[in-house]
Amino acid sequence: MKEFEVTGLDGWLTLKPKSIIIRRPVLRRNLSRKQDLKKGATEISINNITAIRFKPVRKPENKGFIEFTILGEKKISSFFSDIFESIPAINKFERSTFSSRNKSSEAEGYYNETVWFNKAQQDGFKEIKKLIDVLIDKEPNVIEELNEIPNKNMIEIKQGEILDNDKIVELFKCSTQGGMRRSHKTNTLVIVSNHVKSIYSDKWYGDELHYTAMGSSGDQSLNFGQNKTLHQSNDNGIEVHLFEVF
Repeated sequence: MKEFEVTGLDGWLTLKPKSIIIRRPVLRRNLSRKQDLKKGATEISINNITAIRFKPVRKPENKGFIEFTILGEKKISSFFSDIFESIPAINKFERSTFSSRNKSSEAEGYYNETVWFNKAQQDGFKEIKKLIDVLIDKEPNVIEELNEIPNKNMIEIKQGEILDNDKIVELFKCSTQGGMRRSHKTNTLVIVSNHVKSIYSDKWYGDELHYTAMGSSGDQSLNFGQNKTLHQSNDNGIEVHLFEVF
C-alpha cells in the first residue's frame, strides 16, 4: 500500500504506510488557482492514534464522520482559527473540526480530528477505517520495524524501582506523555497512575488497582483506544507495566 485517499465534506483524508494526512480547504485570494495541497494539511503518525470513532450517515443531518483521538497537543495558528470562525459555510459543520477550543470530549494530553462525509462518500471512509485499524493493530509487521524491536529481556527493572519519565521512555520506546502508552517497538503497554496531578482517581483495594482508563466523557468503553489493549492483555501477548506517580 502506497496511499489511499478519500474526500469528505470538509476535507480530505489520506492514508500512508506510517501516517494519515488530513487536509482542509484554505482561504485563497485567487479562487481560480488550485489549492496548494501542502497548505492546510496535518500529518499524524499512526503511533499517535489511540482511538477511532465512526458514525455512519443518519437523518436528519444526512452526514456522518470519522473521528481520531490523537496523543499530543493540536497545533493551529490563531490566524487560521480566526479565518475558520469567520466563514459561515464552515461554521455550519463543526468548528471543532478546525479548532481545538472545544475540549469537552478530549482528555488531557489528547486531541480529536474529525472529517465529515455524506452518503455517497461513506463507503470510501469505511474502507479507509478498516485499513487504519489494520495498521494500528499490526503496525510492527506492516511498517517493517521488526528489526528495530529490542529484546524484551533488555528491559531490566525491578518491582518498586524508582524511574523518571525519561528513563521509562528510553526503556519502553513509548510516548513521553499520557496515562496509557502503547509501544509497538517493545510490544508493551505502559500504564501511568498519577496520584499527584490527574483528572482521574485510581485506588488500590487490597492488591487490586481500580484504574481509570481512557475516556473523560460519559461511560468508558472496553473497546476504546488502549482500553481495548489493556482489556485483552491476557490474550494479545502485550506486556503491561504499571508505574505510579506520588
